[in-house]
Amino acid sequence: MAEKKTFKELDKNDFAAKLTDIVEELHKQDASRAFVTEIVNELSSTYGLKKPTIRAAAKIIYKHNLEEVEESNKEVMDLVDLYT
Repeated sequence: MAEKKTFKELDKNDFAAKLTDIVEELHKQDASRAFVTEIVNELSSTYGLKKPTIRAAAKIIYKHNLEEVEESNKEVMDLVDLYT
């Protein structure tokens, strides 16, 4: 049988401080998303690139998963080839 976990009594000050930290991080994420959108819009309007393509390229670079994306695309194309 699993041992019952015991918890500390809620420290309101600690809880409030940590919740404040979470909220501040969420604000930073919102600001980062807005900044990324600005850059994507600028690249799109300057160079005529499709926004989803810009985001996809950035995501591949960020995640270092080019091979995984290529394999997934190959699998999709194999299915398309079966259909045609």
